[in-house]
Amino acid sequence: SLNISIKNEAWNHLIKRLEKRLDKIWAKEYDNIIPEIQFQRLLHSDGQFPESIAHKIRKRGIIVIRNVVKQSEIQEEQSSLIEYIFSNQSFDENDTQKLDTILWSKPQQRLRQNSNLQKVEKALLQLFFTKNNTHLDLKTPITLVDGLRIRIPSKNKSVSNKKKMVSGQCIERWRDPAYHQVYRHLLHSQLDDYDPFEMDHRLNVGKNTISRHTTIFRFKYK
Repeated sequence: SLNISIKNEAWNHLIKRLEKRLDKIWAKEYDNIIPEIQFQRLLHSDGQFPESIAHKIRKRGIIVIRNVVKQSEIQEEQSSLIEYIFSNQSFDENDTQKLDTILWSKPQQRLRQNSNLQKVEKALLQLFFTKNNTHLDLKTPITLVDGLRIRIPSKNKSVSNKKKMVSGQCIERWRDPAYHQVYRHLLHSQLDDYDPFEMDHRLNVGKNTISRHTTIFRFKYK
């Protein structure tokens, strides 16, 4: 298996490349850092991102898709969700932001199953690939059941004032040698060979290395 220890020169190489990329972005691409697309344009492209947009997504790792769900539908589901929260007293009086135990309310399920949202998910799945013809279904989205989260606006809008959060098992997963292979190019300073959309080695990653019941058992796209 790949040795997970990172030599200082490999890390420094990565940092320097990132700094150069950021300098270029701020100097030349400030107004176009995050690619955007209207949902209707996605539909007119047979449910696929136009290659110009797909290239930007692969380059930036992010996309904003506008007008996927109608505003009226969002407001209706929001009202239903608020009613659900108060009728079930699903909140902590000392911390009204703590609603992460709400997972299966009808408004949440309806939004997860929204047909337009599923079309977006299918388009995103098509950006991923395998080199070794590994059996992988990139046409069927799988719903991630996540908890509800409400953030109350803060008077202090600085980044330093925001709560820091690390997803569960972020550290433990590095014990898996198969996971080392996902980032093998970065760990060996082969930055140009790294492709975050390649799925081959991700499929071999252990599903539950620490035997915890809250662990997500399937690959989560990040």
